[in-house]
Amino acid sequence: MKQKIIKSRNDLKDYSDRQVKRLADQGNVIAIFEYGMRLENRNQYKRAFKYLYKLKDIDNFFIWERLITLADFYCKGIISDKEIFKLLKKRHKYGVSYYSYVLAGFYLKGKGCKKSIKKYIELLKLVAMDGSCSATIELAENYEKGFGVKKSLKKAYELYYNYVDEHYRKDYWCAYKSAVYMLNRWGGAKKDMSNIEYHLRYASRVHKEAKELYVKLFNKEPSW
Repeated sequence: MKQKIIKSRNDLKDYSDRQVKRLADQGNVIAIFEYGMRLENRNQYKRAFKYLYKLKDIDNFFIWERLITLADFYCKGIISDKEIFKLLKKRHKYGVSYYSYVLAGFYLKGKGCKKSIKKYIELLKLVAMDGSCSATIELAENYEKGFGVKKSLKKAYELYYNYVDEHYRKDYWCAYKSAVYMLNRWGGAKKDMSNIEYHLRYASRVHKEAKELYVKLFNKEPSW
């Protein structure tokens, strides 16, 4: 019987783990990836990494994402920080993503690379511009403190106030910080009590600080 040609993971959907493993051990690239993913989905992270690491030199950002996630989050110490850093740089060349934000953190700490606040800030700006909430908040806080950038409450406020998530609603923490800036007229923000109330009411769904400030200012509990 002629052996089925494997062109994609879909061709392996009806294969048992044993069959996929046999193909993977024979060097079939698609089977190696499929078996690695099956192991990861079963929380067998070290075994998953062992298989996926065989594909590290293939020019594929998704493979690098899985390797980075496994090495940096689920099985620390399995490879060096320097190797993770190299994988992060490979992933970043394909465009801004969550992993570019992780790369920024490596530059900040000098983890697996020479410490560079300049590269950290450059990456943070790129990721924030791409819509990352975490990067936006971190960058705004750096402008507040003057860390790696010239201190500017105006730029910090703009970052907090202008951040909009995929549902066109402000991030909860950004909403709280925007209200604080408006209340104190920091960074050129206007003290608009109706706008402050709106932002605090929204942020108070998640943040205790926002709820406490809302009650203090308006002498009532926020309603949603």
